[in-house]
Amino acid sequence: MKLKGAFVFFFLAFCCFILGVTAQGGRQPDCRKYKNRDGTWRGGCLRNYAPVCGTDGITHSNECLLCEKIFETGVPIGIKRKGEC
Repeated sequence: MKLKGAFVFFFLAFCCFILGVTAQGGRQPDCRKYKNRDGTWRGGCLRNYAPVCGTDGITHSNECLLCEKIFETGVPIGIKRKGEC
């Protein structure tokens, strides 16, 4: 029973986090174009400066680097807007 309660708690916490990202006005970046067909990260983002403001409050140099951070940390970060935060 404790395991079931813990699962429910973490599931609700995860849902609240996801809803918080979208409630901040963010859209999810299209990270599929930066992955291999098997879902692994292909790496090698270009270093062009096309800033995006993430829902984490950080200016990311471009969408690829934002996706790289999402892939490395597992935290779903949305794009609040194009440009700096």
